[in-house]
Amino acid sequence: ARAYPEAKFIIQIRDPRAVVDAGYSTRQETYIGHRLLEIIRQWRKTVAFSVYLKRTLGKQVCLITYDNLVNESEIAMQIICKFLDLEYESGMIDASQFTALDEFDSENSWGLQGSILNSRISAWKESETLAPDTLSMVEFMCGPEMRALGYAPTILEPNWDHIVPFFYNDHQSLANEMLRSTLASSDVVDEKLLREHFLFSEVKTYLKEV
Repeated sequence: ARAYPEAKFIIQIRDPRAVVDAGYSTRQETYIGHRLLEIIRQWRKTVAFSVYLKRTLGKQVCLITYDNLVNESEIAMQIICKFLDLEYESGMIDASQFTALDEFDSENSWGLQGSILNSRISAWKESETLAPDTLSMVEFMCGPEMRALGYAPTILEPNWDHIVPFFYNDHQSLANEMLRSTLASSDVVDEKLLREHFLFSEVKTYLKEV
């Protein structure tokens, strides 16, 4: 942004449950705790930097979710076109005009059927990858960001029997995550504390506002 002050950035964010499901390796029967923590924290960092950039760069950033792009393609594309000062055309979401590449298959969101498919959005719900304990862990650690982005958790209260084993007796990390969850909806303004848990205080403000 500093190098190209007139540049515009489109940032797309996806449901963390779908991200975990898509990143699952078929060579594993279940997620290894540390690997799951790594994926979850990387997703949270992506959201944190996205929110920070939106807050600091303002009109240079368009933040949109993958779900909106697929479920509400026309509205989402109109928003993107307005952001880029382009005129919207219906052909932009006419998948029959898309060109398939050899390395792509029917698993993408428009497949080979000539239309945009939304089945991939909820595929994680039927996936064997997201066992109950994995799902509990994802929603516990990503809950504040999920709610802010419009992703409704399926589990209203944390299931500690599912969550605790992922921390491998690292009680301090678990305590930090519990504190983070509490801070997200609090009025705490301690800059150092907020940066420790959310990277940027602007992220905490965003989570509290929406």
